[in-house]
Amino acid sequence: QYGRRIRIHSQDEFGDLAQSFNGMAENLQQRIEEMNRNSDKLLAILSGMVEGVIAVDKEERIIHMNDAAGRMLSSDKTGALQRPFWEVTRSVEISQTVTDTIGGGTSVFREVTIPLPTGELVLELYGSPLRASDGSQAGAVLVLHDVTKLRQLQLVRRDFVANASHELKTPIAVIRGMVETLLDDEDVPVETQRRFLGRIKAQSLRLSSLIGDLLALSRLEAESESQHDQLTDLGAVIRGTHAAFQTPAETKGLTFLHKLPGEPVLIPGDPTDLRQILDNLVDNAIKYTADQGSVTITLNADHQFAKVEVSDTGVGIEPKHLDRIFERFYRVDTARSRELGGTGLGLAIVKHTCQLLGGHVEVVSSPGVGTTFKMTLPLAPSSTS
Repeated sequence: QYGRRIRIHSQDEFGDLAQSFNGMAENLQQRIEEMNRNSDKLLAILSGMVEGVIAVDKEERIIHMNDAAGRMLSSDKTGALQRPFWEVTRSVEISQTVTDTIGGGTSVFREVTIPLPTGELVLELYGSPLRASDGSQAGAVLVLHDVTKLRQLQLVRRDFVANASHELKTPIAVIRGMVETLLDDEDVPVETQRRFLGRIKAQSLRLSSLIGDLLALSRLEAESESQHDQLTDLGAVIRGTHAAFQTPAETKGLTFLHKLPGEPVLIPGDPTDLRQILDNLVDNAIKYTADQGSVTITLNADHQFAKVEVSDTGVGIEPKHLDRIFERFYRVDTARSRELGGTGLGLAIVKHTCQLLGGHVEVVSSPGVGTTFKMTLPLAPSSTS
C-alpha cells in the first residue's frame, strides 16, 4: 500500500498537496523497508546463536523463540508462539525464572538440570526484563546456555585431580614413614634397614612410573592429531616388545608367542608411542595371566588397516567393567592392581594413542577364560596402494 502514489494533474494547491503526500509515502516506505531489513538481520543473528533466546510478553506468552532454544526444550519454535511459557517448557525451574524476572523487574540468573531419557541437560539461565518505549514492563528475555559438556568436563577434571592426588600421596606417605623411622631409630637392625630401603626404592619407582604416565597422557590429550611423518614397521615394534617381556613371561611359565606377516607393516607414527602402548597391553596380559597360561601378539593387515591383537588366558574382565576400563585411574581390582605395580593410566594411554594415530582400540573378555585387546590402525598411504 505504501508503494502507491497520487497522480498529479495540476500545479495548484491540490498538486502541491499530492506531491507532499507522495513524499511522505516515499519516506515511510523507506523507513519500513529499513525496519524490515533490521528485523531480518536480528532474526538471522538470533537464529545463528548457539545460545537459546526466548522472549515473552508480560502475560508470559512466547513472542519469540530461536532455533537453539527450540532444540534445548525439544519444542517447535513456530508452534510455540503465543503459547504460555510454562506449557512449552514443562519445567518448573525454567518457568519460575521468567516469573521472577517479570515480577521483580530485575535480572535473574540460575542453573537448572533437566532429566532426559539419555542422561541430563544442564542449562544456565539468564533472565532480563523487557521494557516498552515508555519504560513500563513489557515482558522478559530469557537466554539459555547449554553447559552440559562443560559440567561433565569439570567433573572429569575433579575426579582426575582427586585420583592423581591419591595415587601420588600413597607412595609418598610410605617413603616418608620409612625414612622417619630410619632417622629416629639409630638401632634399627641392618636387615630391617635393607628391607625399608627396598620398599623406598619400590615406591620411588612407582612414583616415577606414575609421573611418566601422567606426562605421557597429558601430551597425548593436548595433541589433536598425529604430527609424525615417520613411518614405523609395526612388526619390528612387536618383536621389540616380545623380546623385552620374554623373561617375565618365562618366569611365570607362560607360553609367549607373536605371529607376524612375512612383509613389513608400515604405519605413520612414532615408534616410541607404539612401543609404549604394546608394552602396556603385554605387561597387563602377563600380570593378570596365571602361571602356565599363554599370551599371544598377532598382527594382520588388509588394504587399509593394520590390526593388532594381544590375547591372554588370564582372569578375564566382567562385562560391567568393559565400558570403563579405558578411563583414567579406573581399576577392575584396585588392591591387586596396586600390588602388581599398575598406575591405572596404561589403558587410557593406549586409547588416546590409537585415536591420535587415527585408529581405535576395543576389548573382548570372558571371566575365567581370558581377554583380547584389538587395535586397528590406518596403514601408511604407500602400504594401502
